[in-house]
Parts: sequence; structure tokens; C-alpha cells
Amino acid sequence: MSLNTIEIVDTVVLDFAIIHLRNDGVLFFRANENVLTLNKNELQVIFETIIKLTKNKPTPLYVDLYNHIKLTDEEKNYLVNNLSLAITACAIKEDNIMLRFVVHTFNYLYRPQTPIKMFKTEDDAVLWLKNNYM
Repeated sequence: MSLNTIEIVDTVVLDFAIIHLRNDGVLFFRANENVLTLNKNELQVIFETIIKLTKNKPTPLYVDLYNHIKLTDEEKNYLVNNLSLAITACAIKEDNIMLRFVVHTFNYLYRPQTPIKMFKTEDDAVLWLKNNYM
């Protein structure tokens, strides 16, 4: 399936983010532009939303990240402990060296079981997800 024929199957708009389920089976997540932090309750809502959208089937997640979203240690641990319950892998699009550093540091320090990789383009990110985690 070409990236040009992607259709949105379902969408959930949260107060702080939007999540799409696409017809190719990839989830899409983007926090609102003004969101600079996510708390544990918001992370729980994200996971619950993903589980509902995918009918409790772990699915690859594409994240369009244009802001550094700050998380406390508790929130990072919650994220690491729950990622594999909802997603098979996470591909993050970023265009900022600081975001790249933060995500690499997160991967190094917290060692999530779910693979997290960063990309410069959506096409590369989704291709990696489809070739490795579907």
C-alpha cells in the first residue's frame, strides 16, 4: 500500500493530542502544539485510547514530534512499563537535534522493551514500522 493511499479509519481527539488509526494498521499520534508536558493521567488516557482504537491488539505507532514533551521520572517509568501492552514499535519523526538527543537518552537510561527509533520523514518512519513490526 502506497503512503499516498493512506486513509484514516478512526480518530480520537483529546484535549492535548490527536490519535488516528490508519487503514494500513499504523497508529498516528501528535500532541497539540501548545503541549510541553504530559502527566501520568494523560499518558493513561493515551494508552486507553490506543487500546480501544486497536481493539486491544498491540500495533505500530508513528509519532509526529515537533515539541520536546517533558516527562517526570515517574511518567517515563509508566511509559516504559506500558508501551508493550499497546504498541509493537514506535517510530518518531523529529527535525531537531535536541529532540534526537532527548529520545536517545531516554532509550539509553530507561531501556524500553518496545523498539523506539527516530526518523527525519514520515515515509521512512512508516516504512520501518511496516517492514519490521506488522
